[in-house]
Amino acid sequence: MSLADIDTWELLTSSFGEQMIRQMLGQSPLEDPVTEAPQSYRHRLLHAFCEQQAFWRKRSWPRFPREATWFWTDNLMQQASDWQTALYKANLIPQSEAVFDLCCGAGVDAVALSHLHSVTAVDIDPLACFLTQANFDWNKLDFGTDGTLLPERSFSVECAAVEEIIHDIHHWVHVDPDRRPDENRTTSVEWMQPSLGTLETLLQQSPGGIIKLAPASEVPTLWTEATCRLWIGDRRQCRQQLLIWGLPQFPSGCSGAISLDNSGESLPYLDKVQPYAELASLPDQFIYDFHPSLRAAGLSAAFANSLKLAALGDVSGYLTGGQPIHHSLVDCYQVIETIAWDEKKVRKLLREKSIGSLVVKKRGCKGLDPNKLQLSLPDKRGELQATLILAEVHKKQIAILAQPSSSQPTHR
Repeated sequence: MSLADIDTWELLTSSFGEQMIRQMLGQSPLEDPVTEAPQSYRHRLLHAFCEQQAFWRKRSWPRFPREATWFWTDNLMQQASDWQTALYKANLIPQSEAVFDLCCGAGVDAVALSHLHSVTAVDIDPLACFLTQANFDWNKLDFGTDGTLLPERSFSVECAAVEEIIHDIHHWVHVDPDRRPDENRTTSVEWMQPSLGTLETLLQQSPGGIIKLAPASEVPTLWTEATCRLWIGDRRQCRQQLLIWGLPQFPSGCSGAISLDNSGESLPYLDKVQPYAELASLPDQFIYDFHPSLRAAGLSAAFANSLKLAALGDVSGYLTGGQPIHHSLVDCYQVIETIAWDEKKVRKLLREKSIGSLVVKKRGCKGLDPNKLQLSLPDKRGELQATLILAEVHKKQIAILAQPSSSQPTHR
């Protein structure tokens, strides 16, 4: 559906359309009165569009609160920030600053920014601009958690190419370059829109900002020197790479990683990339599985060196050390026993330890399927739970029976 069918879009994003979508999802109805449907509306067409929105909304639930109202197209939902990540970025920018959200898409970052800042959202796509305004109307924040009325902040949407207005932008910016300029996804900044030159102009003339990129995107040396590159993880995956400038807590030339998996406040780990860490041939008393965002940032060795840990085999695998570590970027396991990988011997070990429920993790170890081993290895009569970590050291596969360091072996 294109913006040309504006009457249908307006009805779809009204309380009438939202009520239909909620009914399709089996959700509670709206508390406020519902807009009456015009007599001339095309019921079958609208019903199909509501079904499509219900499908997209259900797909978005791991990334957005279930009771929240968001309207999508397929491409705009795929490129949108997760809600938790959007709120994290909005909190980074000083609250007194007005922000331009460039290439705003469906408006997720613009709405998150609007909770703390005056926002001008910009996109070249008229439908994206329409959805940004609709999503803002449904998700704007008028009251704080204590019920007090929040200060009024301006919010506007402008349909334009960034190049057309760039010389008018002297505020903080958040930019989400289009990574599908020809419908094919790219991680190369040379093929993104706005152009490389436009983004470099923003870096030079804006007092501060954030450029959102795919985790695998490589950036020019100038950007690496002028910004702090921060990889953000959520739900055990690396979701975004941010180029940040204008914030003293994110020094230029540094790399960083942060995990938003925990409900508590997480702090980023910042350092310079280091190529080497001490290597270990066998695990010490504890094994540490680091977050994918730390790996994406290339900071595994720096993180190991900062905590005097060793890399088991190499820095792309697990880390090991003699003390438990509680950090948002690592999962810590206490080693119970280590043996060379042999399925029969591992099965015997699990039987001796009465392990009836098993979580299997691996790095390397080509040919081993954790999902299958998780089901086939445990002793069905066993009463305890454990974790089996499969690693590759000097081209040899080893099996490490372990348990999370914060817990004792538990009954099923």
